[in-house]
Amino acid sequence: MIPATLTALAHAVTAFPQWSAIVFAVAAGILVVFAAWILQQALLDRDPLRGSLVVILAGLALALCYETWALWTGQGLTISRITAQAYEQHPAVWLSLLSS
Repeated sequence: MIPATLTALAHAVTAFPQWSAIVFAVAAGILVVFAAWILQQALLDRDPLRGSLVVILAGLALALCYETWALWTGQGLTISRITAQAYEQHPAVWLSLLSS
């Protein structure tokens, strides 16, 4: 069972999209800092695997930046809404992907 405090906190955060945007912005900032550190290590060691990790981290940070913008401004669809719409349009495909 989920504690009442956690449920209340979740309601408070989802009631104000700007709070969620702040959480996403902080997460994006953490990913950017981590990507910069990994990039430094990749350049020092000439490691292509670390370089590919930088690309993945940068992509995730970019997605979080988009989510931050969508929640903060109220313009555009959030990634979760896009995913929900795709699931509603093709539930059998999503269920087969998620259940495998």
